[in-house]
Amino acid sequence: MKAYKPRRGRILENGPHRVEVTTYRAVEGRTGRKYEPTGKHVVSGVLVEPASGSAQSATEKRNPEKSLVDETTLVIMGAGRWPGGPHSTVKILEGPAASLDYTYQQTGDPGYFGASPMVAHFTVRVDLMRGEVK
Repeated sequence: MKAYKPRRGRILENGPHRVEVTTYRAVEGRTGRKYEPTGKHVVSGVLVEPASGSAQSATEKRNPEKSLVDETTLVIMGAGRWPGGPHSTVKILEGPAASLDYTYQQTGDPGYFGASPMVAHFTVRVDLMRGEVK
């Protein structure tokens, strides 16, 4: 007899992290363009992780124990539609401990991948909005 295993779902559907996205729209004024907030959206079930490749090696800082202390470029992945646009800001509510309570700015439009329903997902790259001088 075979043991019953409940369906686990994909990591992109049931991600362990939660983010708050604030959307903005550009408004032309007398002194130039400014951005006004249009709403806040909480997105649950996403995966927040450091960017890979040269972006990660250029922006991460490590302590003597070789653990990740600060990461200024992150990638957010999940299923469904991303509510933000190119001027959105993102706050990590639940995620990697080094990223909590910081505000990130979305870089470009989200990427959507949907070759099949099983692997359909979005990816969004975000950069830290503040610099740290040591």
